[in-house]
Amino acid sequence: MSKKIKSVIEEMNSICLLVSDLLKVKTANHSSIALSRHVTIERPPTGSIVPQDRKLYGRNDIFEQTVNALTGGTYHDKTLSVLPFVGPGGIGKTTFTQHLYNDERIKGHFPVRVWVCVSTNFDVIRLTREILGCIPGTNTSTIEPTNLDQLQTAIAERLDSRRFLIVLDDMWTCKSARDWENLLAPFTTGGTKGSMILVTTRLPSVAQMVKTTDPIELHGLEPDDFFALFESCIFGHNKPRLYDDDLVNVARDIAKKLKGSPLAANTVGRLLKKNISWEYWMGILEKNEWQSAKNDDDILPSLEISYNYLHFHLQKCFFYCALFPEDYKFYDLEKITNFWIAVGIVDSSCRNDKNYLDELVDNGFLIKNSDRNGEYYVMHDLLHELSRNVSSQECVNISSLSFRVNDIPQSIRHLSITVEDKYDESFGREICKLRSVIDIGNLRTLMVFGPHDAETGDILRDAFEGIKSLRVLFIPSLPGSLPKSFSNLIHLQYLTIMPPSDAGHCLYLPRTLPRFYHLKFLDLDGWFGWECNVILPKNISRLMNLRIFILPKNSIPVFLRSER
Repeated sequence: MSKKIKSVIEEMNSICLLVSDLLKVKTANHSSIALSRHVTIERPPTGSIVPQDRKLYGRNDIFEQTVNALTGGTYHDKTLSVLPFVGPGGIGKTTFTQHLYNDERIKGHFPVRVWVCVSTNFDVIRLTREILGCIPGTNTSTIEPTNLDQLQTAIAERLDSRRFLIVLDDMWTCKSARDWENLLAPFTTGGTKGSMILVTTRLPSVAQMVKTTDPIELHGLEPDDFFALFESCIFGHNKPRLYDDDLVNVARDIAKKLKGSPLAANTVGRLLKKNISWEYWMGILEKNEWQSAKNDDDILPSLEISYNYLHFHLQKCFFYCALFPEDYKFYDLEKITNFWIAVGIVDSSCRNDKNYLDELVDNGFLIKNSDRNGEYYVMHDLLHELSRNVSSQECVNISSLSFRVNDIPQSIRHLSITVEDKYDESFGREICKLRSVIDIGNLRTLMVFGPHDAETGDILRDAFEGIKSLRVLFIPSLPGSLPKSFSNLIHLQYLTIMPPSDAGHCLYLPRTLPRFYHLKFLDLDGWFGWECNVILPKNISRLMNLRIFILPKNSIPVFLRSER
């Protein structure tokens, strides 16, 4: 038998090589295959010239602070300082840096200024050659330097101890710390202090590697500044007379959905300027039409470049983040890791070695923050839209306020529902149609977020009658929201039950729970500080694969001697 298994594995390995070539993926090592795309990303080149109509909206305070820091005494005690600007795609890093670069105070302070677009190809010789070509010099040799040493020597000679400002725009990677040191080498030899390198990047990991001072993080514009930018993207400098209060209100409603992103303002502005009418604009608002825009400089295509640049395992983690509501706070690394294990994208054997949330932070997809409940991770707003977009054929998060069953693809296997406090009739009608569109029996994930009343609970229970293949079930209350076919979920691996606020002092777990042989994670920690007794069913010891059992704080588990 072992020889047959070995033979099958060898045949599979030969096929994997062919498939890897076809899909442009590579193997990480001999013992395990980690898919990682060879991504060739064509990035548009950038230059230092600010287009005449590109005003800098908002960020006046941080702009003035940065100018004062560059020209004042902040960096004058160091020969060379590196200041990164970091933020998601389309947030305005290049525009901000262009305005800095062309500010008269900056021009007067730095006799030598150089702008180089790095993009995804961090080649030390190429970048050094481009920088050299941008530095004016006297008595320059007509012989073109050919190797790194000659290029570096030529740069040092041309700088001639003059203070300089170098912008490395749109930097995605650097192969090693040695490459970065080689690039910086000719700029650290002069006697003049206060020279600066500005780096713009989407990736916090790149910013951390190159920085010598704290990076400047750029986020979305404030609402008033963003709306001024948004209007300029639609009308330029001249608003038409037909731009009345009704259109202004629609424009404001659209602007709220764009999360302060200048790129989003440009994308949607192009759509709205095609037809300045209330009916057309309302259609744009209701259908979120900017999500289907396909030009390279539109919102989602631009952000998808970041997604394509991720390693394969991070792509899958980001993929399933679409199931969580917008602005969802991930407080517990262990819980989200357990979720990824249950849906089959993370190997449980390496759970202690990897913090995928931190890796997503390093790649600019999550923000790490804290509040009174502790540290948490949250997704950039427009990147949540990207997550929903790239996973749209498999994962859907339904909002009870805007749910239309005809918008859901038949291929969906992972479903989450965000419900409001009160029952909504249109939601009830649409959710009842759900089984006519998707195969309820083959759902792998079902998650319900948000408190809801008994009527909504009944609707959800009836709608999901017949589920049998779930690996993940997230139910916010007992017993009303449990599907009637709960006892058939023998493939379940992850179960989260949050007790309702009126549960009293006891939480009774379903008596059929011991049937779930494959259950690995049981989480009952839904109400912080809620004291209760958890009544465990008879024979719960049959859960041989259960690895993690999380109880509410201050709870007391009680074992029943007989079935309830």
